[in-house]
Amino acid sequence: MGAQQLIVYFLVLLLPLLTTPAHADEKRGWALSFGLGPSLIKDRDGNETFDGNGFGYNWGPEFRFSKRWALGMDFFSLGHARDTFNSVDTRIDVGGLELRGRLIHQLTENVEMYGRLGYAGYFADLAPGGSNFGEGAVALGLGLDIDRGEHFSIRIDGRYLDGPRDESGALLTAGFNYRF
Repeated sequence: MGAQQLIVYFLVLLLPLLTTPAHADEKRGWALSFGLGPSLIKDRDGNETFDGNGFGYNWGPEFRFSKRWALGMDFFSLGHARDTFNSVDTRIDVGGLELRGRLIHQLTENVEMYGRLGYAGYFADLAPGGSNFGEGAVALGLGLDIDRGEHFSIRIDGRYLDGPRDESGALLTAGFNYRF
């Protein structure tokens, strides 16, 4: 990741510091979210690249401290993907836990946009061979919450996991967020 990309991510995460309507304070407290959607798993090993698509999910709690920021964690799965890797038909399953912050900006009375930044620990299982390994990754993302009631919103969320040694993953989900 280059310096220009870091600057862009930093600026996106600062966006919520713009003015936000006062009614957003009513959303403080605990929430639980869940989402499903397509995923991408990539791993480069020398000249070979594993590049598979899957179907994943995420769910987890968070605590919203103010109208502009929240801290939470997500259990996620990038599902399983298949590709030919080192001339062998390979299946990989990836899942883990992400600890993250969300910086929030109120776009309209019913729509919020957010940026997310976190750290994910993930485990990958490769077959054939039964190779299991765990790594850590920087997790970046953007999303929208569309209010559909006092406690319920529809959530569209995208995240990118930037792991070590040319490993990466992405997950785009549609789901819900329920505020207690």
